[in-house]
Amino acid sequence: MIRHVVMWKLKEVADGRGRMENAALIKSRLETLPALIPEILRLEVEVDVLAERRDRGDACWRWKFSRSK
Repeated sequence: MIRHVVMWKLKEVADGRGRMENAALIKSRLETLPALIPEILRLEVEVDVLAERRDRGDACWRWKFSRSK
């Protein structure tokens, strides 16, 4: 099993949307991946998880997936 954690910082405005609107859009798109990739065992997507530490990031996703055989 592999665990992968990604955190990222978003621009205040991108593609005409605010930071939190883009974070919500990313979250909704990422949450479709388990239906498309059977190796993903678990996916957690959170936004604004580090509000008190904005220098570290705006959003985070964690996933576990099985190794290919």
